[in-house]
Amino acid sequence: MNLHLRTALVLSCLFLSCIASAQGRSVCAGLLCSPKGAGLSLQVDSPSGSEVEILNLYADVYGLPSERTKDVGIVLSYTHNYILKMFSTPDVSAALHSGVGATCGYVHDYEKGVFSKSPARFLEKNMGGIFCLCINAGLSVDFERNLTIDLSYSFNPGLHIRTESSNNSLRVSLYKLGFYYLLAPQLSLLYRF
Repeated sequence: MNLHLRTALVLSCLFLSCIASAQGRSVCAGLLCSPKGAGLSLQVDSPSGSEVEILNLYADVYGLPSERTKDVGIVLSYTHNYILKMFSTPDVSAALHSGVGATCGYVHDYEKGVFSKSPARFLEKNMGGIFCLCINAGLSVDFERNLTIDLSYSFNPGLHIRTESSNNSLRVSLYKLGFYYLLAPQLSLLYRF
């Protein structure tokens, strides 16, 4: 079994174990859409309603739209968010939230020439593991029919660890996409159980 598949299985098992541990609390689950990629999102409210845990598992598509690679990465992020401000009407309630957590995965990192037309435009660096801090901020809107829409931004400073294909040496570098992806919004469409 290759490393890519093993990483996907481990991160999926972590995601499922978090769902199982959320019993007895208010849970929202659904889809995550972003320029970064697409996947699953889970939000678990604290019993007091003043905190929310957000877990995202998604396929990282860096390099696919520009055809620089055919590899799809996988990312798991977790943040513990605090509700900063609540807004409410009879039909809709909204909350500003922010928090900190961690991100891990197996992905490509940023390389110059995103839309390069040269023959050597393919990503040169191998895929590798990422281990990052995750800082999240967003707006969550709850509708009367158990629908929640969450718009957020994440900042992921951390490390990208990979092996070089030329000599199999281990390389550790700053995860540059963790900074660039700050500009990419995450939209989650969730059903509240």
